[in-house]
Amino acid sequence: WSCNGGGTAHKYHYDTLALQQTKVGAVLEADKPYSNSNDTCTLISNHPYLLSSWGSISPSTVENLKNAIYTYGPIKVSLCIGPAFEDYQGGIFATDESSLCPYGTNHAVNLVGWDDAKGAWILRNSWGTWWGEDGYMFIRYGTSRVGSLASWVSYPSMKKIPTPLSPKSTITDSTPTYTWSKLNGATKYQYQLYQENTLIYAKSA
Repeated sequence: WSCNGGGTAHKYHYDTLALQQTKVGAVLEADKPYSNSNDTCTLISNHPYLLSSWGSISPSTVENLKNAIYTYGPIKVSLCIGPAFEDYQGGIFATDESSLCPYGTNHAVNLVGWDDAKGAWILRNSWGTWWGEDGYMFIRYGTSRVGSLASWVSYPSMKKIPTPLSPKSTITDSTPTYTWSKLNGATKYQYQLYQENTLIYAKSA
């Protein structure tokens, strides 16, 4: 893969070791910034995000794509883009540029939702907030082969709860000291005191 394009990297975030890496999983952009060049693969030790599964959406009908977004969240799709797409500034994009892609499609994006009143997908591009509507676009269903090569991903819940360590028995001290297990990546903790289903006290540490 190079500046001439490539495929999605799902397998390297799931179960396949990438070139010169020692762990499977996605890396942070801070560890491997985008360089706009045919850069070399370097060893990165931090791979904090790992998919639990992924799959293709076929056939990529409007209803199948909607169901995937509803079930898994934003999905990856491809489409054919040209000057009209590049110059998009707002509104509902309906300029079909399929004729510019003799081999199918030439760009990958995310579909994050839809608006049936507009008959359009909510598309998130990767070019930054300067493009489109703060980096997003409404694109009419079926335009420029949008929805091609669609796939979804799922990942383990990031919500983790630390394990209480002490006190372990009935609390008689009016100012008890609480301890709990540490979670990797946590920058602060909060404990909450409930009376039945009502929160009566909370404190961050």
